[in-house]
Amino acid sequence: MDGRTIPSTVCGNNTGGRRTRKGVLHLLLAVAMVAILADASWADTAGTIAYVQGKVGIMKEGMRGAFTEAKVGDDVTAGDVIKTGLGAKAQINLNDASTIYIAPGTQMQVKQFIVDREHDQRTVKLAGTEGRLRLVVSKVVKASMTGEEGKWKDSNFTIETPTAVAGIQGTVVVFTFSKSHTTASVIEGLVKFAPIGKLSQNFVVLSANNASTIFNDKKPTTPTNLTPDIKNYLIYDTMPIFEVEKVEKGEETVTKEQIDADTQKTEAALKVISESLTKDKAQGEAADALVGKAIESGLDTGETVKALIDAGVDPKSVVFAAIDKGLSPKGVNKAALEKGVPVKDVVKAAKKVGASDEDIQEAAKDAGVPPEIVAKYIADTSADTKPFTPAEKPPVDSAVTKPIVGIPVGGGAASKKCAASEVSPDCE
Repeated sequence: MDGRTIPSTVCGNNTGGRRTRKGVLHLLLAVAMVAILADASWADTAGTIAYVQGKVGIMKEGMRGAFTEAKVGDDVTAGDVIKTGLGAKAQINLNDASTIYIAPGTQMQVKQFIVDREHDQRTVKLAGTEGRLRLVVSKVVKASMTGEEGKWKDSNFTIETPTAVAGIQGTVVVFTFSKSHTTASVIEGLVKFAPIGKLSQNFVVLSANNASTIFNDKKPTTPTNLTPDIKNYLIYDTMPIFEVEKVEKGEETVTKEQIDADTQKTEAALKVISESLTKDKAQGEAADALVGKAIESGLDTGETVKALIDAGVDPKSVVFAAIDKGLSPKGVNKAALEKGVPVKDVVKAAKKVGASDEDIQEAAKDAGVPPEIVAKYIADTSADTKPFTPAEKPPVDSAVTKPIVGIPVGGGAASKKCAASEVSPDCE
């Protein structure tokens, strides 16, 4: 062997050293990638269910209509749907430090959830089908490596409903939504509010104590002031009975009696709103104006109908005006029947404004009215009732003496002049 020959053992050692160094680098890169992906929450866990009250269901992504009972501690992932029953509430703590408070009778979905703490970026997309949500959207992000807090550099937090879309900055906002309309009631912060699919156009920017409504295919209504009574009601309707921390630790269990008591308190809060509507009625505001005021302040369809009836507005006028305003005929009729409005009056007002027989029948069924009774009144009413058309309404500058809208005062039959802008089942 001459001096230029390299022993195989030495060559083997050098090669092994290079391979070891490469292996360590690959391992470090793999660990770093795992950490980054985990921190970014790529379409995995969006949060956890922190509170459950009453019947709450969760439908996992891909389960197609199969709701299972939601329990405290359950993970919520992108694609999951949450549904609350009557008197039921839920709370979801998202992994970006935001919170979703879910009111009774609500269905919503977490469509997308991506958080990248290292780059202070997030994309959160929610969707609501029907009901009410209170969102407390985090303003700051805490870096996973350093633990330091700072503002989001790129935040895209949105919610879509059947009629609207909203972009939310760090804020507290209540959304009340259905197939016919969506109301955004801002408690604090800023919300960009627009018709569905048009967030970059036809939008309004709502600030603290502002509310606006979007009906089907309409622009947002002019922002109105959120009254303290309405604000308190919206917060209370989404507030858990117990402190979430006590429920998570198993220190509290919500009973049916407590849920019933909570429902009664909510109804009492709604009566406070009815009292303010009573004052508006006394000042001469018509049923259609009162419906608009109630809806645009954040009440849903059923709450609006019940509040106005409690305020002393003629039930037939409430049904007529609410449906004419664009609210769900089924929801309006159901609420009126549940308030004890005679079936005949509900059917007459609903048919007069153009509600379908199917909507009336379904509402009556949900309200527990025997179908044969509803069918009888539909048949009787169809013979002498037809929907209004624009041509049939009197022109704006003309007026005809008609029965007064609302409950007559002093026992006598009052009369008034009905303008074209006024809606009532008695203005024929």
